[in-house]
Amino acid sequence: LPIKKFYTYGRLFVLLLIRYIMVEKNFSNRLAWINEQQKESLNQIYYNAERLETIIDDLLDSQRIELHTMKFKFSEIHSVQIMDEIYHQNEIYMQDKNISFVNTTSNDAVFKSDPSRLNQVFTNLIKNSVDFVPDVGGKIEIHATKDNDSILFYVKDNGVGIVKAEQKQLFHKFYQTDTSVTRKHGGTGLGLSICKGIIDNLGGKIWIESTSKIG
Repeated sequence: LPIKKFYTYGRLFVLLLIRYIMVEKNFSNRLAWINEQQKESLNQIYYNAERLETIIDDLLDSQRIELHTMKFKFSEIHSVQIMDEIYHQNEIYMQDKNISFVNTTSNDAVFKSDPSRLNQVFTNLIKNSVDFVPDVGGKIEIHATKDNDSILFYVKDNGVGIVKAEQKQLFHKFYQTDTSVTRKHGGTGLGLSICKGIIDNLGGKIWIESTSKIG
């Protein structure tokens, strides 16, 4: 499919930019000729390349879910361990807005699932929360606990919240809430539908509990 070619070129472009930026940051004396305006332009190119890669990844994952070709590798997982890994892997997204980010998982539970796909779902949900929490005083909490014969996971934030009329539509492809924050951050409108597709394939359920202006 043509999209695979776009994916390859997009990823190559991103990797080259990352390498270039890392060189610029770590060996600034070698690239002293770059002025502030050029640095800003380079950062903007990098940001747009990241968005391109996200769009391509989302399109490919959405296609895999529809065609039932997405691969899953089930293994034994300890809830405390995977939540700790998810926490540390996503800490970096909190820096720009100085968000209070906590993992309140304490009691361990063992279950079988795909750790990579769980991580993918959590990262998507956490990134959504980062976009929608306030610029000052933002809070995000992740948690896992045993709930009878299941494991209950959640991502909780103090963002703008979502009215009940829109909650049922959130997991549909290309659906986005109509808020100024959504328009500011953009996105493909595929993230939550991909999360639902992954969770369905893992044998679980995903839903939202939200109150407008509360989170």
